[in-house]
Amino acid sequence: MNAKCRINPLVRMIGTALCYLFPGAIFIARGDSLRGWCYPLVALLCFWLAVFARLFSESVASVSIKFAIVFVTLLYVVYWIDCGLHADAKRTNSRQRVNCSLYIVFHSALLSLLVVNSNTLTGYQIYQIPSGSMSPTLQINDFVLVDKWWYQKSVPMKGDVVIFNHPNKGTIYIKRVAYVAPDLFLTKALVLGEIAVLGDNIHHSEDSRYFGPIDNGLIQGRANIVMFALTPDASVNWSRALLPLASLEQP
Repeated sequence: MNAKCRINPLVRMIGTALCYLFPGAIFIARGDSLRGWCYPLVALLCFWLAVFARLFSESVASVSIKFAIVFVTLLYVVYWIDCGLHADAKRTNSRQRVNCSLYIVFHSALLSLLVVNSNTLTGYQIYQIPSGSMSPTLQINDFVLVDKWWYQKSVPMKGDVVIFNHPNKGTIYIKRVAYVAPDLFLTKALVLGEIAVLGDNIHHSEDSRYFGPIDNGLIQGRANIVMFALTPDASVNWSRALLPLASLEQP
């Protein structure tokens, strides 16, 4: 008499949770590949549209990022509802379980690749604000989205909030562009390819008044949006979520 292989309940629970975490996995497990692959392809299309929307304008890029976040959230809701309405509750065979496992492994690897190489693949990177030198515009524990491709098609302008390498320390700083060539800064005219930066919290900021003008080559990117912020007790400050820097009044 052949004994059937039983799946450990904990393994089954983890597998089910992963199926609901990765859109489409439930349908792959049930043998409905067309419906299963539809979800990640739509999400990927939305993701890349948000990445390349910056080619149009800053406002379009800002709106597209918000749209992508809302769209993916709704996609999850639709997927879970779809699972409840159409995912057959019959038992899956071993081949379907293998296909589902490969599907989850593939998307885990793809997600890891995007997160680890977000700078190279998308040109976007998130930075945490460590000090109050840019207060009140940027506050401690704000997490800002930086466009690292921005200055491939433009030059720094007055008012831009930029991420750059400190000219002497090599550490990463964030300040606002206050002077560009050929402006006069500290009795010296800036030359082409130089900028002077200041912190919005002018009395508590180490900036170009201390280390001088910086070369444009030290700039890593332009900060566009506060993605989210944390309060001192580590809870999310929703009032600063998805907040475009352009909407904040400059000091």
